[in-house]
Amino acid sequence: MSSLSAPAMAMLVGMNFSFLDPQMHGADACAKDPSINFRGAMFLPKYSDPLIRERVKDELGQLRQSGFSSIRTLVAFADRPSRFSDWFDSGLSTQDAPRLVAEYVSDVTAAGFNHLELAFSSQAGANPACRKERWGDCFNNATIAQNIAFVTAVRRGLAPPPGIELRFDLANEACIVPEMARPLAENYQSYIRPLVAEYRHQFPRDNVTVSCSIGRLAEARPRLDETFAAAGSGPSFYEIHAYENSTIDINAIALNLKHALGNSSAPLVIGETNFGLPSYTNRLLSALEAVDVRVESILFWPLKNSANDCGVDVPPPYTRSGALGSTPIPQTKE
Repeated sequence: MSSLSAPAMAMLVGMNFSFLDPQMHGADACAKDPSINFRGAMFLPKYSDPLIRERVKDELGQLRQSGFSSIRTLVAFADRPSRFSDWFDSGLSTQDAPRLVAEYVSDVTAAGFNHLELAFSSQAGANPACRKERWGDCFNNATIAQNIAFVTAVRRGLAPPPGIELRFDLANEACIVPEMARPLAENYQSYIRPLVAEYRHQFPRDNVTVSCSIGRLAEARPRLDETFAAAGSGPSFYEIHAYENSTIDINAIALNLKHALGNSSAPLVIGETNFGLPSYTNRLLSALEAVDVRVESILFWPLKNSANDCGVDVPPPYTRSGALGSTPIPQTKE
């Protein structure tokens, strides 16, 4: 009896969309303040403003019309108010945040996107990597329960609408690797384990992960899998953030990823990468394809030059062709 091979599927292409009107200060200004270009630009905490919501809906329409099929958005929060309203106050927003995020999910769905990832990103003293002099030295362990309560409250406020797949990054770039120094590793461990356990307990069927920088996933996967397995099942997908870096060998990292992922059936997502840098996008995708690592989707971040300190350096509008240039999109099998 003859059999049919699985159909070829084009890799999904998406955009990170968290900011309205990011400013384009130069590298010197960013070196003094890496957040200067997006300070005050995060829109979710301000989504109750009808004008902001309408502008976001307009940009979502433009992003979809340009060819993007997926969106990834940060849900930033901290244990205190933001001077520039760039994050939710986790102690005060357990009522407002779920409603505002639910309204945003509704708007993304109405714009016609196929996938939306909400990436929870703790800030200030609620962030395990909070830094004054060294990474992790200003994390407030007392915020852990409040952080978890915030994340789960936001999720409880969502009734996933038909026609769109929701995914959740429970802690943006929070993978633990063996060489990670104290107190950073201890901070992440004390936060990620109870977060995953409680989230999986409340929402066992959600598509969830904890994202990693590309250089960390290979070493982080055993502990990441263990953390999720203790909560009932492994990560629904693996997510890497891959920015151009002349000091790393992308082919060697791709090979390490191949060995680390093994025969896992969980999809691999490139959740953040340089926008409008097709030479790097080509090298990255070619290196992964050469070792037979299948990438399900790639989402661009509005940063072209990752050698400077700017978190954002590409102004809108953002288009699929502007992100990819002439990069060919691999055809993969389901």
